[in-house]
Amino acid sequence: MKNLMKKGIPLFLILLLFTTFIETKKVKAYYNDNNLQWDFKINQVGDAKRVYDYDGKIRTYNMEKFERVKFSGETYNINTKEVAIQTNLTNHYNNIYIHVDGKFVGKSNDILLKFEQKGKEYYTTFAIKYLTPGKHHIEVIADPPYSDFNGKRKKDYCYVNVPAFEDEKILKSIEKINKGDATLDDYEIVGVNPSTISEIKLLNNRIKGQNANAANVQKTVNKIISEIKEEKRLEQAFKKINEGIGDTNDYKIIGIENITSSNLKELNVAIRFARQAKQSDLTKDEIELIMKNLPQQIEKSFEVVNAGTATLADYELIGITGVTEINLVDVNEALKGKGHKVVSKMQSEASVIISALNTINSGTTNINPYKNLGITTVNSDNVKAIKEAIKVGRDIKKENLTKAEINKIVNEVLRKIEKSFNAVNAGTATLADYELIGITGVTEINLVDVNEALKGKGHKVVSKMQSEASVIISALNTINSGTTNINPYKNLGITTVNSDNVKAIKEAIKVRRDI
Repeated sequence: MKNLMKKGIPLFLILLLFTTFIETKKVKAYYNDNNLQWDFKINQVGDAKRVYDYDGKIRTYNMEKFERVKFSGETYNINTKEVAIQTNLTNHYNNIYIHVDGKFVGKSNDILLKFEQKGKEYYTTFAIKYLTPGKHHIEVIADPPYSDFNGKRKKDYCYVNVPAFEDEKILKSIEKINKGDATLDDYEIVGVNPSTISEIKLLNNRIKGQNANAANVQKTVNKIISEIKEEKRLEQAFKKINEGIGDTNDYKIIGIENITSSNLKELNVAIRFARQAKQSDLTKDEIELIMKNLPQQIEKSFEVVNAGTATLADYELIGITGVTEINLVDVNEALKGKGHKVVSKMQSEASVIISALNTINSGTTNINPYKNLGITTVNSDNVKAIKEAIKVGRDIKKENLTKAEINKIVNEVLRKIEKSFNAVNAGTATLADYELIGITGVTEINLVDVNEALKGKGHKVVSKMQSEASVIISALNTINSGTTNINPYKNLGITTVNSDNVKAIKEAIKVRRDI
């Protein structure tokens, strides 16, 4: 019994440890399902026999003559235009990516022929089309399970020999291709991807009479498609460059290198103006000549800016923005003789003039824009009248006024204001005179009284004139509203009103006003 006890203790410990180990393994497997063991391979390769619809289009494919794949990289001979591939995923299912001769051509779901599951095994059968006669490298790739965040893709590959296959439909489409009247469906039937065809009329015209056959029709058609595509690419690049919107890649396409972002803008501007002068598209040689002469052309534009004779093209070539036909003369005048060599400084000075012109034309009572234009006669007393006159002038012209036009209006307004001041000082001013000067509160009713009060004072300052006018206007308004205050009467120069009679006078004025 003692011996059994001695042997039983370690046996019990062994059983306990074994049970613990088993349970631990179960828990580990439960928490680490992202380490799921999965596999992927090509299972079978065979023929994809076409099934045509009533309208002659390819409807689907029948899978025939499958050969089981034993090793990766083996070569299989097929007897049809398209090949059928069956892949096998273990413990996992996902989309299959297909590469032919190193190029991605699609996914398994694009032409899915069959899918079946047998336990943990998932079989996907799909067709691959647009294969030319000859040997092709087929590679299939599967993503890892979604739960396997660190997993890697798995790949398999094989080779297939594709024959120069032909049937009645293919021969009929080849005949139409050789006649130059093929449709997109005809090109699809002979094994050319119709999505690569953008100019079918041009393609038909190019391939007409080339006597293509089942062995070379795809190669011949694809070659012409590539040529047309390259021509269109070249044509588009030249179009953009001649429009002055080419990018560095466009220049590379036409064979001009060394174009960088630093000189691209100036080159585009120079080309655009050169094309306008020529009135037709520039050739590559002409574009290269412009590029070669660009530094000298930019230098010349700086010279004419400093001379005050620059054109819009000069400013655009240098990179100065905001200059237009309307403000060109004023910008030229402002930059003339400054000896500018730095674009940023030139832009800064030009922007001051451009901004001032835009602000004045939009209507402003700020006198600083006028100062920036060198017009020093505008001040707080006359700016409102000038603003209104400029609005009228701009509305008539229907576009922004130039500095010369603004200055002319300013001088006209100043002459009118001076004339109005003279009329006020003579006691013969009209409401329009007071409005032009900027005096407020004058009406048809009080005009004679205000004129009389301001007559002969020799006023030249608006604020003083307004102050005196306001005394008269306020006195008249106060008396007419009814008051026993004698000061308003005194302000009108009526000295006979006093505290003894003001009440009676107030009542009499009320009666007369009511009448």
